[in-house]
Amino acid sequence: MENPALWILYTTSNDRFPYRVEIRRGTEQVIALWTQDKWPGSGKQIFCIREGEPDGEPWQFTEVERVPVVRLERFGKQLTVILDRPTRKRCNFLFLQKRYKNRPGTYEQIFFRTQQGMNQHRSSSRVRLPPGHSPYRVIVDSAERYPWKFPGPATERRKLPAGDYALEIDHQLHAVVERKTFENLLSDFSSLQGLHAKLDDLGRWDHAAVVIEAEYRDFLNPRKMEGRWPITHALRVLAELHVVHRGIQFVYAGSRKAGEQWTNAWFSARAKELWYRREEPHPDQDQPDRVAQAGEPPAVYAADNLRSSGDSTQDLRQLILDGAALEEPFSIAELRTLVPDLPDQRLRTTMQNLKKEGRLERVGAGRAARWRRC
Repeated sequence: MENPALWILYTTSNDRFPYRVEIRRGTEQVIALWTQDKWPGSGKQIFCIREGEPDGEPWQFTEVERVPVVRLERFGKQLTVILDRPTRKRCNFLFLQKRYKNRPGTYEQIFFRTQQGMNQHRSSSRVRLPPGHSPYRVIVDSAERYPWKFPGPATERRKLPAGDYALEIDHQLHAVVERKTFENLLSDFSSLQGLHAKLDDLGRWDHAAVVIEAEYRDFLNPRKMEGRWPITHALRVLAELHVVHRGIQFVYAGSRKAGEQWTNAWFSARAKELWYRREEPHPDQDQPDRVAQAGEPPAVYAADNLRSSGDSTQDLRQLILDGAALEEPFSIAELRTLVPDLPDQRLRTTMQNLKKEGRLERVGAGRAARWRRC
């Protein structure tokens, strides 16, 4: 049995990063980060750095808490953690690799966020998968009559091992769909063992769906069910299919066109997910930000990275102008949540200098003032 992951929080002897978060699975260290607080406040996010061992600094740790992790999942630039406790249990680490503006190379930004903070952020409505088209091929089973249309990807007809339609990338099938009409599914009720066997075969795939060109309420309609099967029997069969084959999505599309559109969108999303999880660049992105892998060797930071009471002026300017952590228009209060240890006067002076240089502009005044990059 796989060792459960643990969330271990320590206090440190460092003033700027007084906390250390470590996620450990058995003897394996999944990740270790230095953080500016033990948990983000309401609507805030905490700046973090990967753990390194600065020369000459014997940092002292004291364990504060140890909590089991019930879910740990990396998706793209995000590492999602769910802890086994009633409160303060859902959080997210965002890993960004950004290019320097004035010299070659990249630097890393890590932000510690909670579910509440992500919900309150302006980007909370964004879709997770990247935009654009990811190349794939749709395989249509050779026995399929009057097949659905797939206007975007290339299609090919051949015998499928399961289902009627399949998503293919690099000669491998990654998603399979079984198409059912209302009449077709009702006829399968007379041979339920055969239907279960077919769905067992379909369920071998990680992403499998049965798309029904009817609505669920059609099976409750006495007029449509008259002379076929009792409604109570139909409900029992449908419920059994959902429970026994829980790894398969059952979609009551309502019509042929809706089933076709759902399958097109599902295949497209699955293809994007596959490209997004890959190590190589997405075909629609020239040189995307590298995804920081959870558990990869930690970056080693210079000693003054931890010793200083705040970022250098150049680092602060880079943070403001970069755009990854601050979405336009932003306020000084939003900037302050990223660098809470810096004095307000230093933040304002840097902002004013960038404004004089023509790199920032202010919109509004007072508490309503917002800033944009030029």
